[in-house]
Amino acid sequence: MAAHTEISDQAKAYFSQSPESHTQVSIDDLVKQFQTDTPKIGEAMKTYLSFLMASDLTATDADAGAGGSSSPHSRQVLTSTYMTIARKVLAAVNSATVADAPPSSLEAHAPHEYEVAARLVRKVKEGNGKVTTLFGRRYFTALQNWEFIEKLARAQLASTADGEVLDAFLRGFRSTLLPDGADGADESMRRLVWSKNLKKTLAQRQEERKQEVAARNAAAGQNDLEDVKGMLASGAGGAAGPTPAGPTITELAEEEVATSGDASPSTMDEIEPVRSARNVAGNDRASAGGQRLGGAGGAEAVPLGAVLQDAAAAGDAPVVEHYRVIDGVKTRIG
Repeated sequence: MAAHTEISDQAKAYFSQSPESHTQVSIDDLVKQFQTDTPKIGEAMKTYLSFLMASDLTATDADAGAGGSSSPHSRQVLTSTYMTIARKVLAAVNSATVADAPPSSLEAHAPHEYEVAARLVRKVKEGNGKVTTLFGRRYFTALQNWEFIEKLARAQLASTADGEVLDAFLRGFRSTLLPDGADGADESMRRLVWSKNLKKTLAQRQEERKQEVAARNAAAGQNDLEDVKGMLASGAGGAAGPTPAGPTITELAEEEVATSGDASPSTMDEIEPVRSARNVAGNDRASAGGQRLGGAGGAEAVPLGAVLQDAAAAGDAPVVEHYRVIDGVKTRIG
């Protein structure tokens, strides 16, 4: 009872010095907060272990897909190492001594919070209880003793655990104990490891991942669309495709127009000789390769459609050059 009164007096003195920045909390309420703080340290460690094993399993599968090694033996060894480290860390928490008075360098939420935690830990040990089953994350934030516990764990694991694996394990768990925004803090990991409702937290993380994937896919699709638009705008379409069907129009230069001869308005009679079975008759026509349709001379005029049909039936692609003068420029349409 005397200890309880002493802590209460310290708390009252602290709040009286700066009442505007702190809300007074009774010692009984503070004790209750420690007792109801969940999840407990042991449960949080199990969640952390599960996360590491699942992450490592995914990583080794990816390495195996890329030609790396992902044998069941290597996974088993790594899992065994994680389990060993976790057990030693929990043992260090249960065996760590806690001084009655906080160190001078401690930055606690309030001076009396450390004393309350220290007395609760002593009481638990006197009853042969385990800190890891009775305390949650607040044990670490109130006592701020993770560095001391880490040293204890390292001393016990120095000759048995791989150095890199041990460093990564301890660094990851420490990231869940730091306040948000602190150097090395991992808020996402903290929400998972110290979740009061793990099932709900896992569902939320899964939904967040789905949204992230959807956002990445949408961004990738937009980028692809922009790339296509850019290629179309610049005329870069990769390999040349088939030549578009239909006539092509070629504009002649002025000097070509001047030397091209006839620059009179074009009519459908001005079609160059076309090779065709129907309009070829006699040696004269064969040597000429055809005749001018509707032109001068005694040759029989053959309709244009018939010429094209005969040429198509014979497998010949007719070449038709049709000239037209537009605004003083002779243009060949072929």
